[in-house]
Amino acid sequence: MSLALPLSLAGLLAAPAADLAPLVRATQRLARDPDALTVVWWLPPSFIEGIMEQGPMSSEERLERRQTLAALDGYALFALLHMSRDKSGMLAAASRDEVLKNSRLEVQGKTLSGVAPGQVSPEAQDILDGIRRGLIGSMGLNGQALYIVAYPAEENGLPLFDPKVVPQFTFHLYGHEFVFSTRLPDIHSVPAAATGNTARPRLAS
Repeated sequence: MSLALPLSLAGLLAAPAADLAPLVRATQRLARDPDALTVVWWLPPSFIEGIMEQGPMSSEERLERRQTLAALDGYALFALLHMSRDKSGMLAAASRDEVLKNSRLEVQGKTLSGVAPGQVSPEAQDILDGIRRGLIGSMGLNGQALYIVAYPAEENGLPLFDPKVVPQFTFHLYGHEFVFSTRLPDIHSVPAAATGNTARPRLAS
C-alpha cells in the first residue's frame, strides 16, 4: 500500500469536510482555565473514515482507503494535548512523555496503557503521523502540542470499544476526568449539502 496516503489524509483533514460537528461534540473533551488547556479527543474509526471519504473518489479509491485503514484495526486512537503557562507567562506544551505520565484510560474496569510507537506497525504509524499533521494544521496548533496515542482496542479477541453500543470509558489527564458515554452519531445520515456546514474539524468551543 502506498505510504503517500497519510499526506493525502493530512490534506483531507485540513480541507472542508462534511458536517462532523455532532461527531466532534461526542468525541472531544476539553478543560480550559486561565493558565492551562487540556484536551482528550477520541478518534473512533467512523471519524477517520468520515474525513477520508470527503470529496469525489472512485469505488476503487474508496476501497483502497478502507483497506489502508485496516492497519488501524486493534487500536483505539486518542489525540492528547496539554498546555500550561510557564514562568514567563507563555503557554508551553507538555512533552509526549509528560502527557502519558499524567494520563490514565479506564474501560470496562481495566486501566489501559498506550502502545509504544515502536510496537505499532509501520503502516499504522504512517497513518497516525498523517492524522497528527492534519489535526495540527486544521486547528492551528504548535507542532509539538498534540500527540496521537494508540491504545489496545480489544482483549482476548473481544472489543473494548464497540462502536455499535454507547461507549462507557473514562480518560484521566492532568487531574481532569473526562467521561465518554454518548452514542456516536451517524455522520453519513446528514449530508454536508443538507446542513450547509463545511467547517473544518477543530476544537469545540
